Amino acid sequence: MADAWPLSSFPIGFYRPRIVGTVFDGGPTIFRPGQLARVDGGGWWEMELDGSKITTQAQRQEWNALMLDAEQGVGLFEVPYLQETPEIHTARSQGAVALGATTVAIQRLSGGGGWSIGRGMVFEVDHPTVGKRAYMVKRQISNVGSVDTCEVRPTVREAFADDTPLNFINPHILMRIDDREGDAWPRFDGTWGAETSVRFVEAFGV
Repeated sequence: MADAWPLSSFPIGFYRPRIVGTVFDGGPTIFRPGQLARVDGGGWWEMELDGSKITTQAQRQEWNALMLDAEQGVGLFEVPYLQETPEIHTARSQGAVALGATTVAIQRLSGGGGWSIGRGMVFEVDHPTVGKRAYMVKRQISNVGSVDTCEVRPTVREAFADDTPLNFINPHILMRIDDREGDAWPRFDGTWGAETSVRFVEAFGV
């Protein structure tokens, strides 16, 4: 369905993940994706990967191929949500979760009672139809034993069943390149070197 964005081939210098489309500062909500019904009230992910250096012809050719894969916003990529210290714990859903939900009951597995679900933590659900989506914990609502019921953003993209794995270790998001001005195509200097930046927006209508 989608290829993973090759960070190992193009390490980044700067990284900016964010959830947009919700009001944080009293200002107006900005809507970028066209399929607003899927994101109404919960925002969507955008991600900027900056500072990747291209120094060899092989890298130039691989980058060209990635731009062709992107197909002017049609191509899909699984983009990782990076963490300074990746989580090592596993979890699953406790009970079914509906499309558009803003709360998820999370059963902690590995680590038992030695870890808890905290504000700002991010996990992935690999949905059967809309693919890999990431959710950020806004707050913990309740805790009963190994189950934390949490408010999350953005809203749940597709209903999922009880006992669905929740990936806190290496979350990914299904995204498209947002490059209306063609800036993702690199500008080379006299030595055929370039530094690239690419911006992604969460994919809808997949």
